[in-house]
Amino acid sequence: MIKFYVRELCHSDLVSLNKWRNDREVIDWLGSPFRFVSQKVDESWLANYHANRGSAVRLAICEVANDILIGAVYLLSIDWVSEAVSLQSGSAKKLSRARRRIVCYPRGVASRFYGFEPE
Repeated sequence: MIKFYVRELCHSDLVSLNKWRNDREVIDWLGSPFRFVSQKVDESWLANYHANRGSAVRLAICEVANDILIGAVYLLSIDWVSEAVSLQSGSAKKLSRARRRIVCYPRGVASRFYGFEPE
């Protein structure tokens, strides 16, 4: 089993993110149309996110054993009043995609909707 942790995306993640966003195989696996994304566009995208954190949370998924970025999970369009959110996630590492799906539940969500607490 892969042990992992999540943390907020940071500037040092842009090299990996941009590489993934320009890898046709990764984009096809995620089910998105392929289009080239420059490093400058990704820098602007991350700066815009950091300036507007009120309605989005963008997290890096990293392996504990080696601190390697293996994917990302985004909570988008956060509506604090109705407690609604859009979840997007993906893993660009082939090894991670081949293993079983990674699922994270905040403790309250797991017990509220599924009747159990994660380990």
